[in-house]
Amino acid sequence: MVNRLRHRGPDFNGTYHERTAHLGSARLSIIDRTSQAKQPMVSSDGNYIIVFNGEIYNYIELRRDLEKKSVFCRTKSDTEVLLNLYIDKGEDCLHDLRGMFAFAVWNKAEQTLFVARDRMGEKPFVYHYENGLFSFASEIKALLELPWIEKKINLPALHYGLYFVTVPAPFSAFEGIHKLAPSSKMIITSKGMVTKRYWHPRYRADNFITDPLECMEAINQCLDETVKIICRSDAPLGVMLSGGLDSSAIVASIAQNSKNIDTFCVSKKNTDDDEFAAASLVANHCGTRHHELEFRHDNYLTLFNEIVQSYSEPVASFGPLHTHTLSSFIKKHVTVALTGNGGDELFGGYNEHRNLFEYDQSGGFEHDPIGRRIEQIPSDLKRKVYQRYGDQTELERKRHLYAAMRFTPISLFCERIYGKRMQEISESYDPLGLFVEWHERYGAPDMFDGALFQQLMQGSQHALVDFPDISGMAHSVEYRSPFLDVRMVELGMRIPATMKIRPALKDAGGKWILRKALKTRLPKQIVDMDKVGFGATIPYRQWFFTDWFKFLEEKLSSPALAELQLFKTKELLDLFYNGARGGLLLIDHLWGVAMISMWLENYFAD
Repeated sequence: MVNRLRHRGPDFNGTYHERTAHLGSARLSIIDRTSQAKQPMVSSDGNYIIVFNGEIYNYIELRRDLEKKSVFCRTKSDTEVLLNLYIDKGEDCLHDLRGMFAFAVWNKAEQTLFVARDRMGEKPFVYHYENGLFSFASEIKALLELPWIEKKINLPALHYGLYFVTVPAPFSAFEGIHKLAPSSKMIITSKGMVTKRYWHPRYRADNFITDPLECMEAINQCLDETVKIICRSDAPLGVMLSGGLDSSAIVASIAQNSKNIDTFCVSKKNTDDDEFAAASLVANHCGTRHHELEFRHDNYLTLFNEIVQSYSEPVASFGPLHTHTLSSFIKKHVTVALTGNGGDELFGGYNEHRNLFEYDQSGGFEHDPIGRRIEQIPSDLKRKVYQRYGDQTELERKRHLYAAMRFTPISLFCERIYGKRMQEISESYDPLGLFVEWHERYGAPDMFDGALFQQLMQGSQHALVDFPDISGMAHSVEYRSPFLDVRMVELGMRIPATMKIRPALKDAGGKWILRKALKTRLPKQIVDMDKVGFGATIPYRQWFFTDWFKFLEEKLSSPALAELQLFKTKELLDLFYNGARGGLLLIDHLWGVAMISMWLENYFAD
């Protein structure tokens, strides 16, 4: 298992064994790179053993707190701080942690295992539990090395994966293998296992910051403090710079105290609005050592295979292609890279956020054009939506309307291409209900704030945490996201919608208060720039019907798909050919099916 994860931790391998517990670690050393900080790490009394993936950003402050209690560390690592903090506080230590983490602590005396995953789910944790045997790892491929885990396709998970881009927790594409959900903890004993959430943010209008100047000051102070502790590293560190507002904000914050910054950008030259120009503008403004990588598509077969092998599951997005490519390039220069992930979900940066805000301000479904989009919802979703809110309150309607509208394109696609087996799955497993649960947990009274939380915790998890972790770690690169730090997230939740969205400014009206806060730090062109998604200027859709055409045609008509009768091959190919002729086509969704085909060939071929 450990050798299967060497890409995640090429610096040190370690194992711990006793009769009832076996722990292993492949370490990418970043804080305290000496051998004394290797894992598994055993406590000074020999009773506790920890394996830990991630970083505790506030480990220095936590170490000082422990020293006040006469608890001293032998190393300078955050791993030992975490271990001693758990020994001191038990499960309550989770509330003190700022960072991204997945860790497990074995208690020899009590014969119990405690595990936890960070609030946003930046670090993965997958597990298998059967007949009293609990197995866990950072990646699915490591679990598949175990002889008692049988590879079986989880069809409901494939269904969810097409809707959410990646398979959402607690599911995985393999039967019996599960993902621990973000902000969750688990205790495993001889009697079984118990899982609970330990972070429960709730919408609170009485806690809003209502003064714009106070809000701008709070944003800059929190951002600077967060960036400062996130930059703690004994390994070389840089920033993934797309030229967008969020990554530019990170660079500008670092540049206040350091000009020794490496920044990295991947794009495609000679396309409309490529990202190189904006990134270069910010790099020059902040005085960084800037590195550009032009995305090439001629080695696509190798890249596609690497994605399938790295993710261990189908991914219905092109996002991993440029994240994977950039990670390989970044590793030549640094080991740690900061990203701007999370800024859009915290401050309302997407076009749909403005639409949702306008809906809320209009007074509801009957008074705004967005409400009439319900008529565009396909039959099966419309039926489920009406069943759910037909006799419900306006709040309950709002929660389901956004989910229904979000899933309209993929639902139409699946209605057309699903074979009998997947049709049966779709009738029993409801992505819409899974999505709405997050709105209900947050308790927001409107669509806008509820949608931001839904995206943060589930709808955007693929881009926020899955792509950076898996593609980064495939090349031994650790990505860190200041906007996903708990302090930044909880500050974002204290900012009212009216300070995040200014509809009159159209695309530039998203993230209004963040733009105002950064006005003195960044060039005006960057502050006023419309939203452009990371990698959005790379012409994947053009290559889909040119250089990649034959390969994709082969995958959509693959025997691996046909034998399982999951999809209607003729319908898939009709959609594909229609798109090649310039017709309407949901290319991302077709790519998702092609990825399922590649995944089946890689993991289930005889």
